Amino acid sequence: MANITEARRIAFCVVVPTEELEDYAPRSRVPKLIIVAIIALVAAFFLFRPAPEEPLPDFALTSLSGSETLTKADLRGSPVVLNFFASWCVPCRDEAPLLEQAWRDYKDKGVRFVGVNFQDTPSRARHFVEEFGITFPVVVDGEGELAKALGVYGLPQTFFVNDELQLVAANDAADTGEAGSGTGIATFGAIERAELYRRIDALIEGSGEGS
Repeated sequence: MANITEARRIAFCVVVPTEELEDYAPRSRVPKLIIVAIIALVAAFFLFRPAPEEPLPDFALTSLSGSETLTKADLRGSPVVLNFFASWCVPCRDEAPLLEQAWRDYKDKGVRFVGVNFQDTPSRARHFVEEFGITFPVVVDGEGELAKALGVYGLPQTFFVNDELQLVAANDAADTGEAGSGTGIATFGAIERAELYRRIDALIEGSGEGS
């Protein structure tokens, strides 16, 4: 019986509105709200601010044919679309025809496309290139050194590089008010045509090649 009485006393204390207690003085929530607002603003700034441009890491990768070597220095002076792919990657197959078409549309404007085959076998990679009629250069990142340096975490991933060999952030590439599939340095997943062409146009404009 004593336990029941005690339980009722505790329950009563829990449910009594604090405003009815003697000498209760509610604390002002204004300072806490201000602090929460400041924290939210700071978080939003770091979350949505444009990612800074970063230098393209140094690399020297062998072509898929094994007859040539492509280095970072070879790309200087041209806007570059750098696409990591593998033959087993379904989204890579979805975007392959688009990348090839974009390469044909922009190669006369000085834009370079480079396919980087990653986590694949040479024979399957060659079959992939032949199947989709890819004519832009394809190199092999057999040890994953470039992928690791760029933080590649899935396929496909596409990077956009300006003529000064700086990686350009996705949300810096075009001021369209539309959200693309990438919000940082890389665009993850099969890129859509509108975003791909917007970003290439922005690279050309930024390099002065569009004039």
